Amino acid sequence: MVEQAKYEVLREINKVEIRRYQTIVIARVDGYGDGGFNLLFSFITGNNQQKSKIAMTSPVVSEQIAMTAPVLSESDSCFCDA
Repeated sequence: MVEQAKYEVLREINKVEIRRYQTIVIARVDGYGDGGFNLLFSFITGNNQQKSKIAMTSPVVSEQIAMTAPVLSESDSCFCDA
């Protein structure tokens, strides 16, 4: 089982939690065909300068999708005179 990063819930707003996390290390890889998974896995299992293993915690984000603007729906795309 993957360890979960420790946090404190500061406040709840409806179903949203505002959290404070302890200091954590975040690793990110760009430009690899496999999303960088193999490179990150190698790093956390000891293939790094310190030759030390790093605990893998959740959440793990495997992809980010940037939003672009403008975003049009079919009803927005008519350029007709009204």
